[in-house]
Amino acid sequence: DIPLFKMGEKMHGFSTYIWNRLQGVDVVIQPNLTVEIPEMRRLFRDFRFRKALSLAINRDEINTIVYFDRATPRQTTVIPSSVFYEESFENAYIAYDPDESRDLLDEIGLLDRNDDGLREYPDGNPLSITLEWADLETPKGIIMELVTEYWRDVGIDLHLKQVDNGLQAS
Repeated sequence: DIPLFKMGEKMHGFSTYIWNRLQGVDVVIQPNLTVEIPEMRRLFRDFRFRKALSLAINRDEINTIVYFDRATPRQTTVIPSSVFYEESFENAYIAYDPDESRDLLDEIGLLDRNDDGLREYPDGNPLSITLEWADLETPKGIIMELVTEYWRDVGIDLHLKQVDNGLQAS
């Protein structure tokens, strides 16, 4: 809504302020490390897979499209004013590098075996991930759509499932 508010400032005599937030990040994607499907559980627990997913996200583009270049692309960690802050945590694997992402996915054995642009498990079964998310106070919808595009670009078949906000809080 910020562009709308900014447009109305002069005409309606008010000012719009954008405050710094206390959260380290707006959107966190967390694989379920205890998922009941054994092959998916092994995959989610493989650090190379999680690193590949992170490297496939274009945080700078998200910053431009969603936050008008006012955000700081970073990992989920405490904010710099915290005594527990470590810069290496903030910057770990945030560089957009789809080629390295693809290399890691290849190394794991997730290959596009049928030339449909999507990767399969080493046994040939399709790899498909459903990401459940709740639309709380942050602009998650557009970010989730962008992440879907980024991950599909490296061959990950991602499906989004918006869940009721009440389920997210519990």
